[in-house]
Parts: sequence; structure tokens; C-alpha cells
Amino acid sequence: MRFAELMLLFVALLVVATFSGPPVAFAGVRATTQSTDGQTGAEPVLTEMELSGSRLRMDVQNPGQGRPAISMIFDGKKQVLLIVNHADKSVTRLDASTGNAIRERQKAARAEVLARLEKLPPEQREMAEKMMAGHSGVGGFQDPEPAPPASPLQVRATGREDSVAGRPCRLFEVDQAGSETAEICAQTWQDAGVTEEDLQALEQLGEFQTRMIDEVGGSPMASMHHPFDLFRQVKGIPLRTRQKDAGGAVRETIFTSIEQVQVDPGRFQPPATYAARALIPQGP
Repeated sequence: MRFAELMLLFVALLVVATFSGPPVAFAGVRATTQSTDGQTGAEPVLTEMELSGSRLRMDVQNPGQGRPAISMIFDGKKQVLLIVNHADKSVTRLDASTGNAIRERQKAARAEVLARLEKLPPEQREMAEKMMAGHSGVGGFQDPEPAPPASPLQVRATGREDSVAGRPCRLFEVDQAGSETAEICAQTWQDAGVTEEDLQALEQLGEFQTRMIDEVGGSPMASMHHPFDLFRQVKGIPLRTRQKDAGGAVRETIFTSIEQVQVDPGRFQPPATYAARALIPQGP
């Protein structure tokens, strides 16, 4: 899985953590979500999150599969994200050094391509430069330009109410750059039975993500908002988030359950038999 694909999964899913500790259960939170895409009509994607302090695990089950395809394990204190691929039984590690390492690798790749261009005949070089014109950012051949800052999100309470999976929630409209981008039905922290502190691992993961994207540079995701912003603005859990695209298709994510539980510390470790896989290939 390429870095860009991993990061897209990373933004959409808000993932998880690695931890070694004594064999006792930790107080924590377990939540399950279901995501549907009206544009593709695919079966729902199911996820399960387990959080305890600064540790978080998310298992993602693709449509038609009875087991997780990908797990993400995040340790907010250590600032380490593990991406566990159950298909090939591999573990990819991202940490504080990953963003700069990727950027340096991209610089080296661009320098190598430009050096090869210098050796081409003028006509071939001109043709190659035209083909590569405008390619920048992750995997591109020009130095990436800083992404513009994201337009502020405006979250507005509608005064209306609804329910999700039998739980009452308040409706909010989310506007960005003057147009409505989403509708949220949120439950207060108190009604949800959890606190903002219970979900601190999500906030730490958002900070980890933002820093890494900034370090890599040139990514369209650099203009995205901190994933925990909506939790703060609605002052609770966004039980249902509906987004519409230009064609009117709706993408919807709902929390089907959220509860206080005792979390097995072993859940924050990848299987011991899985092999480590480098995110950045070594060698030329």
C-alpha cells in the first residue's frame, strides 16, 4: 500500500495505537461505526474502535468480509502509528521521523529524474519536461508548493432534533466557504456517557496526522481540518455525519454503538507473527 493510500485511510478512519503493558484490563471506550457511500452503492464499511487513555485501536472491515482487513494502532504518548495489514500479515510503522524521511526520499527521486533529463537529447528532454509539467507533491517531480489553508468550518445548530440507533441527537449544519458541506446529528458528552478526555487518543492522532502532512508537503490533505474539530464544535459525539457531493449522493457515517468497557491491553499490540514492512523502500 503506497503512502498516499495509507494517509487517505489514515484521514478517513482516525486510527490507533501500540502499547506494551501488564496483562490487566484498562478502563476505556469501545465504539462501532458504519459508513455508506451513496455514490458507489457499495456495502457498508464497518469499523470498531477501542480507546484507553492515549491508546487507540481501529479495526476496519471491508464490505463482504467477516474479519478486519486493516487495523490501526496508535500510541499518543509515543507518537507511533502502526498500520496492520491482515491480508499479507505485515505491520508498517509511522512515527515522528516518517514525514521528513518521506520528503527527503521525494527530493532524492526528483534529483535523480532531473539528472537523467540532462542526458537526453534536447527534443526528448523538452517532450519529457512537458509530460511532467505540473506534477508536484507526493511522488511528483517539482518541489511541492504549500497547500492553502483550509477555509474555516462554520457549525450552526438548527434547533431541530433527530435520533440515531434509538439515541436522541441535535442537528447541526456544517458550512465551508459559504456552502453547506455536511449535516451532523450530535449527542452531548453527558448523554453519550463518555467525556472528551475518554477520546483524547483521537485528538492526539489528529495532531500526529496534521504534523506529518505538513512535513511531507504538497499533499491536498494539507488543507484538511483537524479531525477532532467537529467533536469540539458540537460539544459531543457526531452520531451521524451526512455529506453530499455535487451530484447529490450522500456519504453517511453513524456511530452504531459507544460504551464504557474494560479494554484488554493486548489489543494495542500487533500479532507477534506479523512481519515489519518499511513504508519507504530502501535502495535506489
